[in-house]
Amino acid sequence: MVICYDNGTPDGRMFNDTSQESFTASGCGVIPAGTYAPFTLGPTAVDEIAAFGQTTDILGNNLTWNLGSTINRAVPGVQAYLDLSCTDVASGTWSWNGRSGTILLD
Repeated sequence: MVICYDNGTPDGRMFNDTSQESFTASGCGVIPAGTYAPFTLGPTAVDEIAAFGQTTDILGNNLTWNLGSTINRAVPGVQAYLDLSCTDVASGTWSWNGRSGTILLD
């Protein structure tokens, strides 16, 4: 994962995280019960993604993030976002240093 952080300078800062924390799914059809490393499936990397409970240290503060995405079966070609319970959500989420936001695949 690569993170770009606007620190108020023209260049900003860039961080990368090559470690992946496992997550445990309770099983809901889309993700069977079990413990997984984050994964992608499909002919392209954005067809299916499951990465929950991930952390990245940025400037001494942990960034936590969750992303679950699958092809929307009702609207082909459109991504559908899921949480770990396989509930439809608006996007992935992140939280860092008192801030939070959303993750969208483009």
